[in-house]
Amino acid sequence: MEIECQPAGFTLTQKWLIRSIVLKHWDGKKTNTTPLPTKSKVSTITQDERIIDQKSFLTIVGSLSYVANGTRPDISFAVNLLARHAQAPGHQHWTLLQHLLGYLHHTQWKGLRLFPNNEEITVSLDASWGVEFSRSTHRYLMMVHGCAIPWSSKRLATVASSMSHAEYMALSLASRKGMWLKRLINDVFGRGMHLLLLSNNKSAIRISKDLASNKKTRHLDRDFYIVNKEAELQWVCTRDMKADGLTKILGPLLHHWFCSHFLS
Repeated sequence: MEIECQPAGFTLTQKWLIRSIVLKHWDGKKTNTTPLPTKSKVSTITQDERIIDQKSFLTIVGSLSYVANGTRPDISFAVNLLARHAQAPGHQHWTLLQHLLGYLHHTQWKGLRLFPNNEEITVSLDASWGVEFSRSTHRYLMMVHGCAIPWSSKRLATVASSMSHAEYMALSLASRKGMWLKRLINDVFGRGMHLLLLSNNKSAIRISKDLASNKKTRHLDRDFYIVNKEAELQWVCTRDMKADGLTKILGPLLHHWFCSHFLS
C-alpha cells in the first residue's frame, strides 16, 4: 500500500499490486469504465456447462479481495459477486472477471481519498433482497469526517422474508458497527461523536424505531433492534445513497458519482 501526502490530506493506493495483477491475468482486450457491464446478470452454471480453471479464478478473485478491502470500495460489489461462483466458475464468470481487470487497468492509479471535513460519523447502508441465493446482501459505507474508513458488502446470515426485513437487518447490523467505532473514538481520543445512519427504506426505519410494531413484524428477532439513544436514523432518497454502488451494478454516470465520494 502506498501513501501519498497532499495539502488537504492523504491518498492511499495499491497501484503496484493492481498493476501486477493486471499484467499477469488480464487478457488485454478492452479497458472499461465500470467494474461490471451494466445490467449484466450473473447466474450459476448448469450441468451442461464446463467449469473453467478454478485455481486461476480463485487466485485472481483472492488477490482482488485484498484490493477491494484495502483501498477500492468501488470494486467491492463486483469482487463479492464473483466470489460466490468461485467453486464452479463458468465462461460467463471468467468474462466478467476479465471485464473487472480491464476496469482496474483503466483506474489503477486511483486511491482512497482521506481529506477530512467537519462531518462526524455517517453510515450509508443498503440491502438487496435475495433471489437466486435466498439470503439477502447488505452493504454499508462508513464515513468519519468525510473519509471512507470501513465498508462491507456481504450476504446476511438470516433469510429475509421481505425487502423491508432485509433493509431492517442491514440497518441494525450497520448500527452495531457504527456504535463500535463511536465508542472506539471516544476511548482513544476522549471525544464523543454523533452517529448518523442513512437508509433509503422508510419501513425499515419505522420498524427500528418501533413505530410499526404489529402482527406483520412480530417475527423479527429482538436482537436486531437498534439502540436509538446512540444513533440518529435518517431517510435518504435512493439517488443520494452513497452505498448504492455496494449493492448493485451501476452505469458509467452513476458509478462516477459513487466513486467521487471517496476515490481520488
